[in-house]
This record gives sequence, structure tokens and C-alpha cells, in this order.
Amino acid sequence: MADSDAPTGHATNLLESTDLMGYGWPDLGDPVLSQCDVNALAFVFAWALEGSDPYPPAEGPYVCEP
Repeated sequence: MADSDAPTGHATNLLESTDLMGYGWPDLGDPVLSQCDVNALAFVFAWALEGSDPYPPAEGPYVCEP
């Protein structure tokens, strides 16, 4: 898949999507990590990426922007 074809946000059809945040990937093949997925994982595990101890999350809501 070319970079320009890569998914950039949440799955729009959760039951048929292979995006990691969708529900179709176990039956439809390997999951796709969209940029939104990568951003969410980086946010959740920022403490590990920084090399520090875990800390509680900040107050939401959290906005996922492509």
C-alpha cells in the first residue's frame, strides 16, 4: 500500500474494517495500523517511550486528529 493510500483515522465501518480499532480484522486478515492507532498507542504508552514510570491519564476528552 502506498503512503498516500494509508488509513489516517478511525475505521468508518467498524464491522468490516481491518483497522485495529475496527472489529473486522480478526476475520478479514491482519489488522491495519492507521495513524490514529499509532497516535493513540503513543499517547497511552508515552511514559514508556519517555523512559519513566507510568502516570495516570490527564482529564479527557481526547481528540484524535489525523
